[in-house]
Amino acid sequence: MFWSESSIEKVLMKIWHIVKWETLVLVIVLSALGISYAFLSKARIPIHNILCDGTEKFASNEVSDAYTNCTAADERMTIKVSFPVYVVAIISFVGWIFFIVFAGVGFATHPIDCICEF
Repeated sequence: MFWSESSIEKVLMKIWHIVKWETLVLVIVLSALGISYAFLSKARIPIHNILCDGTEKFASNEVSDAYTNCTAADERMTIKVSFPVYVVAIISFVGWIFFIVFAGVGFATHPIDCICEF
């Protein structure tokens, strides 16, 4: 993108211009990802625990009666995700935001484009 947007004629100056701006973009993106990863890198997964007494023996038709002695609890398991998984999640989230914005604009302008083309 920086190559086509640059108006510099000399090739070496154009390459230097591209390297400077690309380095700046990488520093900003990687620092934003690193800082957000430090604070948002945990995933909380909901779990439904069912604890039963394992000493009871029951036949296949007595399964519903055997679960009367069980206790259920809703908990959340917290795990730390790796950096590549975190980056994929962030890119997916940002991609959905762009999709929502641009798909709505595209659906609205498509009939107008078809009428103008006709």
